[in-house]
Amino acid sequence: MTTNSQQMARPRQLVWIVSSCLVIVVVVLGCEMNLSGPKTPVECFMRDSVWGKGKVVIVRNASDMTINAWLYAHGRTTRFAIAPHGQREIGWLEGYEFGQNSTVIVGAEGFAPETFSWTKE
Repeated sequence: MTTNSQQMARPRQLVWIVSSCLVIVVVVLGCEMNLSGPKTPVECFMRDSVWGKGKVVIVRNASDMTINAWLYAHGRTTRFAIAPHGQREIGWLEGYEFGQNSTVIVGAEGFAPETFSWTKE
């Protein structure tokens, strides 16, 4: 049996946990982002998923060097390296379910992140 004080403590605990997680995300992304540098040299596209649900985001390296990139979407970050002029596909197999009206942020070490959005036409 729970008491009124235990029931009132639950929302406060939840607020504390959520706010702590938000602070961690902001600190981690803030450390990763070079907001004043050159834009991340990538192009992003979306295609239908062959397997699984939704769509797949294709991140293409437009530079002549390997980049250590990251993609942030749906509250989580995936890190990966892309060879010069290579590409990486991210979707259902990586645990994402993209669709129309999706937005991703892509960044790389030494570069300012870029935001890519797709809207339903």
